Amino acid sequence: MTDVVDAAQVLPTVIFGLYFALVAYLVFVSWRILGKAGLSGWWAVLSVPPLILVTVWVLAFAPWPREARAPHPPASREGMDV
Repeated sequence: MTDVVDAAQVLPTVIFGLYFALVAYLVFVSWRILGKAGLSGWWAVLSVPPLILVTVWVLAFAPWPREARAPHPPASREGMDV
């Protein structure tokens, strides 16, 4: 009996670990972005593949709370040659 570990046994664990780390990072970053936009950070939980497509679709067309609160700057005509 040898103490050599077969790569076929270790590779799936390594790949799963990297995938889990990537998804955890994606959720963390999404949580921060959504929080700064004025939305609930819980939307970030849906940002895992393949649900991210649905999440992006919903958020793209939803009214953003921060956008509604922000005052609109007056239109500037500076630099416009009419």
